[in-house]
Amino acid sequence: MQIKSSFNDEFVIKPDDAWITHQLEKFDLKDKVKISFGFDKRYEYNKINQFGIDVKNLTEDSSVYIDWDWSIITNWREVGTDGGLSARRMTRLNPGTTIDLSQEQVFSTVAPKTTFSTKVTAEDCLQRKDTPELEFKIVKPLLEFKKGKQLSEFQAQVIEFEFFAELALRFAGLESTHSGTRFNILCRFVMTHLPWTAGLPWNPK
Repeated sequence: MQIKSSFNDEFVIKPDDAWITHQLEKFDLKDKVKISFGFDKRYEYNKINQFGIDVKNLTEDSSVYIDWDWSIITNWREVGTDGGLSARRMTRLNPGTTIDLSQEQVFSTVAPKTTFSTKVTAEDCLQRKDTPELEFKIVKPLLEFKKGKQLSEFQAQVIEFEFFAELALRFAGLESTHSGTRFNILCRFVMTHLPWTAGLPWNPK
């Protein structure tokens, strides 16, 4: 049905909180740091180009360092399948950023009992603006979709998709340098297609 297909292009992204908690427990970090993510309530195909990250330092006397150059974002794949993922360098979106993408990103510091918030995307989504300031602009979606069997099954809510972000964190006491042990926290996100009726104009976005 043409009317149905014209509205059947919205999905939601949910962090897998149980997965993330397990990752933190694996490194004995559950009581030291809290990681959360910010997504829109829903997305249309090829419209997601960034998302938010919050890192809360729960410790009393240790700084947390976020190593962006050791952090990655993957593409999507069907839930329940293996392989098919490619890693892209996670890039922090600073307003007015003029750094060279070929150079290292400066790590971010989260002081004890504070929260660091930022927006991120994948490096391959960015391109310099043709302006004297040479700021970045996002030129392609973070997650790209093409017509095919998988997308049709996703639309029919037969399958779900997933993608991952690996966040590299280091911990160091206030009396030490910032060369503390690095922990790579793998975070999982599940993408679920909404019923086509969710796209009707009278339904709240």
